[in-house]
Amino acid sequence: NIYEFVGYKPIKINYLGDWGTQFGKLLFGYNKFGDEEKLKLNPTKHLLEVYVKANKDEYLKQGQNWFKKLEDRDKKAIMLWRAFRELSLGEFNRVYKTLGIEFDEVSGESFSVKQADNILKELEKKKLLKKSEGALVVDLKEYNLGVCMMKKSDEGTTYALRDLAAAVERYKKYGFSKMIYEVGNEQELHFKQIFKVLELMGYKWAKNCVHVDHGLYLDSDGKKFSTRKGKTIFLENIVNDTIALAKKEIEKRGSKISKEDLDERSLKIAIAAIFYGDLKNNRRHNVVFNLKKFISFEGNTGPYILYSYARASSILRKTKNIDKFEILDLEDKEIELVKRILQFPEAVFQAYASMNPSIIANYSYQLSKSFSEFYHACPVIGSEQEAFRLALTEAFRQVLRNAFSLLGIKLLEEM
Repeated sequence: NIYEFVGYKPIKINYLGDWGTQFGKLLFGYNKFGDEEKLKLNPTKHLLEVYVKANKDEYLKQGQNWFKKLEDRDKKAIMLWRAFRELSLGEFNRVYKTLGIEFDEVSGESFSVKQADNILKELEKKKLLKKSEGALVVDLKEYNLGVCMMKKSDEGTTYALRDLAAAVERYKKYGFSKMIYEVGNEQELHFKQIFKVLELMGYKWAKNCVHVDHGLYLDSDGKKFSTRKGKTIFLENIVNDTIALAKKEIEKRGSKISKEDLDERSLKIAIAAIFYGDLKNNRRHNVVFNLKKFISFEGNTGPYILYSYARASSILRKTKNIDKFEILDLEDKEIELVKRILQFPEAVFQAYASMNPSIIANYSYQLSKSFSEFYHACPVIGSEQEAFRLALTEAFRQVLRNAFSLLGIKLLEEM
């Protein structure tokens, strides 16, 4: 959204981790522990159950063997893999739709496997490929980047090889001016290796590949969530829990609205709480997950900012449109709000330059705080400065709308 706002044409790709040893483990797990009825009833939950069971050390070899079957295009392996992928995508898409998230392209590692042999031939031709303990690698030790494995000793392709294939294909397809990988910071070395290998292969556009790294959400004990141990939280559950908390807050405030309005309002508040609660943090920092902090109507939260916007809208609903106004002496809080509004372009530019949406999120909070202070210090309706203060209130709404649209959040006219 930020890149589009500053004039680029972004292509949003959802690149799925739909290939690799983890799928070998899943295929083995389903064959050993799977249940067709449970799979139909709740695909994600059941696949997680069998994945956790299959991740025990004693089953490591079986997982590798099943991934080899997948790479060898074994009919049963491919049939199950395809079913798991489609069922998972169906679940993902339902959540994306709720959150208002859309992609221009959905692809995955499985698409890149087809091009893997071409990349290997190219690496060999350019004398970049070496054999090491039965595996094929690119030696990057002279760049302090270790060794980048392309093919395992059992002939299985690697994440790195598939990423190289995907990058080359994307450049052929889109001729991008910049390619941004939005992936956790634990993959930092991986992307440094990928970009260096692309550069060594002679691709000048390698310098325009960027890893936008981010931290992790941690459990309340400060430790990582782990899919393989079954220690994870489903986003759908987070959304539903946040909607329930938002409904409680609305009802607590005595709002008399229809069920339809309550559902729509609580969904928007929940999305604002989740998106803002996430994006206000510097993307590189780890965060301990705490849902109740997200939904608070006070302090630096999404609902607080929605409330500021709704308050401004309420003021404007009580008046007619303003054509012209005269500015008399300005109060301190009016000057502060004007200055804060004028900082919006700079906040966007900084967020764009540092690829860090938290700058816009925190700007939105400071803007809302300035409006709140202005509102309490400077009566709008009936004041000598009414016309100007109404125009200032409308300017606040417009800028906050722009800022929140960049964070993917819809505002509410009434809370």
